[in-house]
Amino acid sequence: MTDLLSSLVTSRFTPFPSRPSIISFTMRLLSLLLSLLLFTSFSFSAAEFDPTDCTLRSLTVEDDLGPLQLTPPFDRNTYEYTLTVPFETDGLFLTAEAYQQGDGMYVSYAYAAGDGDWNVRPSVASGSRSSKLPLEVGPNRLAATLTCNCIQSYFISVMRKPMSYTKGDPQFSGMLGQSFQVHGVPGEVYNIISDPLMQMNARFIFLDSGECPIFDGKPAQACWTHPGTYLGEVGVKTSSGQRIHLQAGSASEGFKSVQVDGRELEMEEMIELSGAGEGAFIVHNSTHLVEMQLSHFHLAIENSDQFVNYRLHVLNWAGMKSSATHGLLGQTHRHPERSGKQVKEIDGMVEDYRIDGGDLFGDQFTFNKFIATQ
Repeated sequence: MTDLLSSLVTSRFTPFPSRPSIISFTMRLLSLLLSLLLFTSFSFSAAEFDPTDCTLRSLTVEDDLGPLQLTPPFDRNTYEYTLTVPFETDGLFLTAEAYQQGDGMYVSYAYAAGDGDWNVRPSVASGSRSSKLPLEVGPNRLAATLTCNCIQSYFISVMRKPMSYTKGDPQFSGMLGQSFQVHGVPGEVYNIISDPLMQMNARFIFLDSGECPIFDGKPAQACWTHPGTYLGEVGVKTSSGQRIHLQAGSASEGFKSVQVDGRELEMEEMIELSGAGEGAFIVHNSTHLVEMQLSHFHLAIENSDQFVNYRLHVLNWAGMKSSATHGLLGQTHRHPERSGKQVKEIDGMVEDYRIDGGDLFGDQFTFNKFIATQ
């Protein structure tokens, strides 16, 4: 380094050299610069690279919508994390970047459902994003393992929430995995979901007996179990004023009635709905199944025996939260502290969800969020 600087300083005060001298001087200068660059790079690499350090600089987890937050927040010296995702998240992407930079740093990604065997993906270069790692409902495990001259694994325990639903007497499973029962008064109407674009109510009825529908020679699930109140009718209205009326029928025959604005739907008929968000529709799939897409939700409603069960998928979590969706089921996105728990409380009391006057399409109740545009 001193020789190079001396050469550069001396050259400023010597007489202008001839052309051969300029070429010779330039070659010597380039040679010195190259030697200095190689020496500096080697010195820093040799000083910084630790062959026993296989920690990560970062570990990113993403779903189809973007990054998710690990618990605890990532730290290179913390090797185990947890994460909870809704039912709609069927897989995750991992990106692991080595703390040290250099050739030969590889990472392998792996996944396992519950206590099952690990499924290991082929190794990729540090900083490469994994392909989608699938998740089963319930507990899952993900791993990112860095290898060089050493091996270090980072583990993520992921809980995928069960599907939101109501079944039987009725048992509610909330959007965050909450579990609770509602014992409504026979004949009264209660709100299930309320948001600005749609209102879904149900009339509770008392049943002292029941049978199980048989599909492909096998009894259906979530059948009548004991005397109690069940969901006998469903009324849905959209912000534009369309009305959907479902009336449960027998186990052998299926729905007694499936109507839109007073007209009975044919089997396998699908119609578009207005005032319930983009792509809203209803389809009468079969004698025992009706599906609807409204607002931020996809609903599958099944006929059991004089009552219905239904499954709910959230299509747009951000939209649902911003619209402050409510109702016996709709409220369950609002309480992360109740996530995955058997709860004995809801916002207010069951009576606060009862529709005034027993109107199947009414919206007069304490937590109403519905807004009619027509």
